[in-house]
Amino acid sequence: MIRPVVEWPEAVLLTATEPWNFDHPQLDIDQLEQDLVDTMLAQQALGLAANQIGDSVSVFAMHLRTNDQCIVLYNPEIVTTSIEQWRH
Repeated sequence: MIRPVVEWPEAVLLTATEPWNFDHPQLDIDQLEQDLVDTMLAQQALGLAANQIGDSVSVFAMHLRTNDQCIVLYNPEIVTTSIEQWRH
């Protein structure tokens, strides 16, 4: 289902998200994934975080245009950074 995208400075965007709990999921996992992907594609975006559709959990969807697939990541962490840029 396509959901409204939350606008700045809504509280859900200003606070840290909760880690996704795989043992006791906070939300219906299938519905969350579908809503993230549907909303992201409707916005023609490359990515969309759960808090951008009002759910304060550490989950985001990403559209991989090189092979036209969408993936959903749970509890992502940035482990390294670089000044290099990748271009396709």
